[in-house]
Amino acid sequence: MLVSRNMIELEPTPEWYNQLERVLYHGSTIYFWFLFAFGLFLCAWTFKKTKEKGFLLIGMFFLYPFFGLIMREVSNQIYKEELKEIERIRAEQIDGLPVIEVEINLPVFETALVLGLFIVSRTRIKKIEPSTAPTASKPCG
Repeated sequence: MLVSRNMIELEPTPEWYNQLERVLYHGSTIYFWFLFAFGLFLCAWTFKKTKEKGFLLIGMFFLYPFFGLIMREVSNQIYKEELKEIERIRAEQIDGLPVIEVEINLPVFETALVLGLFIVSRTRIKKIEPSTAPTASKPCG
């Protein structure tokens, strides 16, 4: 069978691949929100223990996905009709197969930031908290 260069033969993906894609997508989404919530908690907790205002500024970084979620919802309400038209165009099929786009994000640099923040927080809190090791008392007299 001769196939021209312009002809692309599309085949449906196997079911196991679709399942893996769904697991990776939902897993990365859950991980992303957990990571930013933990980073925000860590900054607030370290600020409470150390009273260093720099941790509040770092904590502002971890607020951006929550702020973005609110702004996305506002934008969806403003551009509701335009978004419906875009959804309709995306729903069109190519050669009888639906076009499905899945974006999987892995927050590698954000993970490194949270790990670094955890190490710095732990070090700062250990320096501030008084030692709880038993001390030898000197006898009176």
